[in-house]
Amino acid sequence: IEYIRSHPVIEDVVVSGGDIARLKPAMIKKIGTALLDIEHVRRIRFATKALSVQPMKFFSDENWFRTIVDVANYGRALFKNVYIHSHFNHPNEVTPLVELAMRRLHAEGIYVRNQTVLLRGVNDDPGTLIKLNKKLGRVNIQPYYVYACDMVKSIEHFRVPVQEIQYLEREI
Repeated sequence: IEYIRSHPVIEDVVVSGGDIARLKPAMIKKIGTALLDIEHVRRIRFATKALSVQPMKFFSDENWFRTIVDVANYGRALFKNVYIHSHFNHPNEVTPLVELAMRRLHAEGIYVRNQTVLLRGVNDDPGTLIKLNKKLGRVNIQPYYVYACDMVKSIEHFRVPVQEIQYLEREI
């Protein structure tokens, strides 16, 4: 937070390096309000896979959910944005329970954007990615961006070559 405070060019902050679903509500509030209190920070993105793999958390952990809502409302009062960034990689992950969680987030005025990772054999064809984007849109999740798979040891078989990524971009 001190680094961000001392660099006024930083307007957009991603809270990641883990998953906010693993944080206690008090820590979400502490991080969120501290970032929002920095004059030049205009947007916070809370990254979580929970919406795709544990959507029931948005119903079962009321204190956690209310804390996210409170931080988003605090941001809105400061004329700043707080987003949830989800991680859906395949259309089959967009389930009826995800829609229910999204209806709850939407009712609270919280916008959700998605980050997709291209994975060989999972979503590396135009049809799958188009279907994913349409299903996300139907539950008010904005397809935001697509990543190439990280250069992490032992997952080489999931990487999609740059030439194929360029093809997918043109087709979609």
